[in-house]
Amino acid sequence: MADGGRTVLFVSHNLDAVSQLCSRALLLNNGRIVFNGNVADCIDQYIGSTESSSYSYNIPEQPDLKGQINFISITTSDTIKDENILKFDSEIKFIIRYTFRQSVQESYILLRVTDTSGKPIFTTTDHDLRDINDNSHRNKGQYSCEILIPPKLLMPGNYSFVAAIHIPRRKAIHRLKMPFYFTVFPAKLDGYKKDWFRVKRGNIYKDIKWIIASENNS
Repeated sequence: MADGGRTVLFVSHNLDAVSQLCSRALLLNNGRIVFNGNVADCIDQYIGSTESSSYSYNIPEQPDLKGQINFISITTSDTIKDENILKFDSEIKFIIRYTFRQSVQESYILLRVTDTSGKPIFTTTDHDLRDINDNSHRNKGQYSCEILIPPKLLMPGNYSFVAAIHIPRRKAIHRLKMPFYFTVFPAKLDGYKKDWFRVKRGNIYKDIKWIIASENNS
């Protein structure tokens, strides 16, 4: 339509779409124009004017393994506005909360990040960083795990991840029923492709940090 000489007004918080579709941008704040001009400069001002926020998704109850495990919520921190948009050059943090309704002798959590076509980018588990003598015992109760992904690991784009809890001795896996979607966007549009790196598709990436904490009252 735009190629036919018509002007198209595109209103969106999707920064990736704005950067690809628009040749000029307006930034509004409380109904007033605060910027009018180059798209890249407009996006930079939008990102710079926003305070770090968080995005949280409460998972509908989906007990599995005969009601032994249940995922509770997923939270991302340092997002842009209240949307699930994460900065390319900042550490990405996911917090997953879950409940064990029975004590478990051994378990580990797996996270697999995929692109929009469903192809795996990398897989990581809290098991990768454990001491060989850690038997991973979990008492009955509620837990949280933080997954810390290094800056510039994921190139700007749209992604999703699936999470699962594996109990090897019971040969059981409890998976999230739906993928969790998120977007990575560059803080600066100019020159970002020179700086980013990413691992080969499907590889396990062991430099990702996991922090497991019990939320049970002592």
